[in-house]
Amino acid sequence: MRSIRVRVSLVAVLALVLLSLGLYLPTRAAGASGVMGWLTPVNHSVGSLTRVAASADGSMLFVAWLGGTGGVDGAYSHDSGVTWTQVRVIDNSNTYTDLLLESTPDGSTVRVAVNDFLNERIDTAASTNAGVSFGAEESLGAATSDPKLAMHLADNGITSLAWSQPSGGQFKIVASTNLGGSFAVEELTAAMSSVNALDITAAQADGTKASVAALVFDGSFYLRTYSRPASGTWISGGNLSPAFGNNVALISNTDGTEKLLVFETTFIPTQLYVAHGSYSGGTEATTFALTTTVDVPSAGQPNSIGLAGADDLSKAILAVGPFDSGTSTAKAVVITDDGATLDYHDLSTQLGSGSSKYRTFNVAMGAAGDRATVSWLNTELDKVEASTTLDGGTTWSAAQVVSGSSTTQDSPGASADGGGAGACVFVGWTGFADEMNQAETAQGGLPPSAPASASGTPGNGAATLNWTQPADLGCGPLTEYEVVQDSTVVCTTTSTTCDVSGLTNGTQYTYQVRAKNRYGTGDPASVSVTPVGPSPSPTSSPTSSPSPSPTTTPTPTPTPTPTPTPTPTPGPKAKVTALGKGKQLKSGKRTKVVRKVETQGRVAKVTAQCLYQGQPVLKKKDRKQLCAITVNQTRNNAKVSVRPKCATDLKVRTRVVMRGVPGEGKVTWDRTWKVKRDTSDQCRLSGNG
Repeated sequence: MRSIRVRVSLVAVLALVLLSLGLYLPTRAAGASGVMGWLTPVNHSVGSLTRVAASADGSMLFVAWLGGTGGVDGAYSHDSGVTWTQVRVIDNSNTYTDLLLESTPDGSTVRVAVNDFLNERIDTAASTNAGVSFGAEESLGAATSDPKLAMHLADNGITSLAWSQPSGGQFKIVASTNLGGSFAVEELTAAMSSVNALDITAAQADGTKASVAALVFDGSFYLRTYSRPASGTWISGGNLSPAFGNNVALISNTDGTEKLLVFETTFIPTQLYVAHGSYSGGTEATTFALTTTVDVPSAGQPNSIGLAGADDLSKAILAVGPFDSGTSTAKAVVITDDGATLDYHDLSTQLGSGSSKYRTFNVAMGAAGDRATVSWLNTELDKVEASTTLDGGTTWSAAQVVSGSSTTQDSPGASADGGGAGACVFVGWTGFADEMNQAETAQGGLPPSAPASASGTPGNGAATLNWTQPADLGCGPLTEYEVVQDSTVVCTTTSTTCDVSGLTNGTQYTYQVRAKNRYGTGDPASVSVTPVGPSPSPTSSPTSSPSPSPTTTPTPTPTPTPTPTPTPTPGPKAKVTALGKGKQLKSGKRTKVVRKVETQGRVAKVTAQCLYQGQPVLKKKDRKQLCAITVNQTRNNAKVSVRPKCATDLKVRTRVVMRGVPGEGKVTWDRTWKVKRDTSDQCRLSGNG
């Protein structure tokens, strides 16, 4: 489900500078699969009113912002945020005052909608190639200098839009849908004096069912709803309740039959109303019924609300930000059972005791409703923070700072989106750097769960460990597995097997196998194995035979005894002569780390790998820049030489695999050496490592 945020004020910033994108490296590692890891924020360009959208699996990302010289700019990533490409979304010099962004669950279609208050119109543009390019903008109807604009993008790209429009000196609510590919504006109601807040949902996969909710004034304040059933005709749901304020949020289940509505009340400004809606089909409109109220965590109206729900709407998370300073704090509220049962969670542990420093709340929730992330602006720190629940809102993680530079206080924490399972989170905000507003984003993700089916096969002084990939990969693809024994990493690999040698027969060894992705290291799978020696060959027992009768045997002619031929002494079964374990390499100096290999089998494979900050250097250009490695291998011998080219956080790991070793079969030897640290000779990656 999407996250809904209600904006309190507007910002438009002019600037002429485009900033280059930075290299993504993790800022904090998650220690277990229950902790959200966050990557270093990306500063995309000069701009304001930043919005983000993500595909359900988190692989397709898009960020849009109001350009520094007018129009709308954006950037897309098709590899989960590793690389970014900037694109022009709406190519003009118009100054816009609002921006909405949506994408389909597969990320293939992206649409933006903006308010052009000078020309009094709504502009919209769409991309059907995952954000690579956008078609010409379409201008729809008329807008207002203080618009209330809402949009929903269905699975197939069909768009529902709603906005407030001036007509005869008054405002009207109108909506448009591009059923069949073109927009047709349809007026929903008679004239009214003002529209304070507006939201829309079109959760049906084909976009044929939608609902609109608006806080309006027509002599009195109330909340008005409209629904469009499959017939395509908008039907009024009437005035639901006296209501006034700046906050309304509307979400739906995937088939459009159930809806949840949250809005501000009129006479009790310290409460929000919760209403449950149901749709019975045919030409009937969705009907809403008030179910309960939510206490606003301070006197007066809330600063902002964020709402997201599970695909079946069995559970939703409502985040409520405070309005006034005082001793109260923001809350996360779990809404279940058709909106009738609420479980309040005071976020004081995450946010600290109360003030108005917590603003612009957003919620990103997984399809099942068990995982959700709330992000907000902490105006005291001038940073964007986030907290995650993995158990449907019962417990929450400590607040984590996800932004880098300072954030503007009028339009931060612009939006948040997440992958379908809730394991990936994409947060955007308007930052402030180099005396300019910047469009910035950060990515959060869960590490994988523990590897499955871990087992060990004993050998003679050795063991082979096997496992299968975790059931839950967390956010994004796995990067590697590591095997740990007594706090020492004995193996890192991208496969699901590891050979360990140099063990003592009859001794039990316990190993922890853990999977990694870009966001951290997952929980371990434990496996124990006891190596054993080869079984002795059985000895034959002599068979008793009857004694033969003696016969006269002629005396044989003695045969001279031949001189025995000396048998050559075999060499070692498997031996590697190498630089000692505790030795350190020196930058700029070539060192022979493996001098000789002796084996009665054969040398099957020799690998040497450069490690930077504990991670394998994958890119060829980076390996060449950080360390020069020479490997000479024959059937019965091998030599490895290394010349490091820098001296911070650099290691070299070498592995020799010997096969056909008598009595042992496969024997693996490996060793890692550190490069002597020298802060004046730092290592850097030129590419993505």
